[in-house]
Amino acid sequence: MIGRRGTMWLSEIICAAGWLSIAFAKSAWLLDVGRLLTGVGIGFICYVVPVYIAEITPKSVRGAFTAFNQFVLMCGFSVTYFVGTIVSWRVLALIGGAACLVQIIGLFFIPESPRWLVKVGRDKEFETALRRLRGKNADISQESADIRDYTETFELQTRSRILDLFQRRYAHALIIAVGLMALQQLGGTNAFAYYSASIFEAAGFSSSIGTTSMAIIQVSSAGMCLSCLGLGISFWMQDLNYWTEGTPIMVYIFIL
Repeated sequence: MIGRRGTMWLSEIICAAGWLSIAFAKSAWLLDVGRLLTGVGIGFICYVVPVYIAEITPKSVRGAFTAFNQFVLMCGFSVTYFVGTIVSWRVLALIGGAACLVQIIGLFFIPESPRWLVKVGRDKEFETALRRLRGKNADISQESADIRDYTETFELQTRSRILDLFQRRYAHALIIAVGLMALQQLGGTNAFAYYSASIFEAAGFSSSIGTTSMAIIQVSSAGMCLSCLGLGISFWMQDLNYWTEGTPIMVYIFIL
């Protein structure tokens, strides 16, 4: 077991290898290898980063930080599409590799997930990591006890097999969860995104129009994310009776 930070390291190394393979490709098979490596690396990252964020943040801001991760992801897609209209695809691949290198170095300066450390029995490192996250003068005794209790309870409740999921009582939730993931891939969004330049060229437009259009779509997705976040904050303020005369206006603005 290599932990959350180790998994992120592995993901970034795989992605960097993929980008370099694409940047220096002399044949189609190297492009295929690079695409495969970047796909595998991004697959790991999309799983481990939200988990890491959820495990290191206090529960009062956990949802906001996890949502912000998705927002930044969409912004990154948009920036990539815009930059792709300016530089060649080889230079763009090198930029992607450089970004991976920066993250590989940056991972040296962040602590391991405290929840993962306590899960694998590394109690001394758990205390050190949690104190590093919360500050030297912070009182971590209560949070430390809560994490230990939760981990012990979770371990007792999860001694089950994968086959246990295939029970009638789990069927509805399982179909919805797997269906949503499958439909995201089968809906054709990725195919349109990857071949947008070719599609617009075939329709008689400039390839840069297709790339720019996809960037605008990504920006609009980020805007929708912010709107949903704002709606959630508005309803939360209503529940706590904060600024009751202004929250209806906030709801109206974020819906628009």
